[in-house]
Parts: sequence; C-alpha cells; structure tokens
Amino acid sequence: MTTTRTVNTFLSKSRFMLGLQCPKALWLNNYRPELKDEVSTSQDAIFQCGTDVGVLARDLFPGGVEIPYDGLTTTEQLARIRQLLDDGVTTLYEAAFSHDGVFVKVDLLHKGRVGVA
Repeated sequence: MTTTRTVNTFLSKSRFMLGLQCPKALWLNNYRPELKDEVSTSQDAIFQCGTDVGVLARDLFPGGVEIPYDGLTTTEQLARIRQLLDDGVTTLYEAAFSHDGVFVKVDLLHKGRVGVA
C-alpha cells in the first residue's frame, strides 16, 4: 500500500529563509513535515512580533478586508484577492501573490497614495 503525500510547492518568504539557513530543513519541511520540532518559546516570540506588525498595519489603514490563511487553499486565497481587487477594494490584510512558484503573503496591501503632503 502506497501513501500519497501532498507536497507544498509554493516558496514563501519563510520557506525561502529556511532554505537559506538550512537546505535540509527546507526539504524536511516540504516532504516530511511530521518530523518538525515543536515551536520553541523564542520562535513563538518571533511569531508574536510578526502578528504585532500586522496589527499595527491594520491600525494605520483601517477598514480593509482580511484574507484568511486557514481554511483556504493558496489557489482560493489568490482567487479571493483577485476578486476583491477587481471589485475595487483598496486595502487588504494578509494579501497573497504568486509568480513562478513563489507564494508571498504581505501584512498589508493598500492601493493609493500614502503620505503625500
């Protein structure tokens, strides 16, 4: 009996950095994610800083639309973002883009002029 594994083919900023730091860790993350170490306290603190940056971005540009990461595939996220942009939404939180297998999520995407005096 063979087991089929789903391999994450998108290269995110996090995955790119992981690969720079340790190519073996990137391979394991893609092909054997069940072998990952538990999140350490210091890693958790780094993740919290990232969350805090996202909150600050939302405070600077209120009224945007969040694109959830959980519950949507990358394809569904990209389709949702395209639809919102086509509908004229100017501020998106956790927007995602993909090009040539590179998948990027940004804390904030705002279409318009900012900081013009």
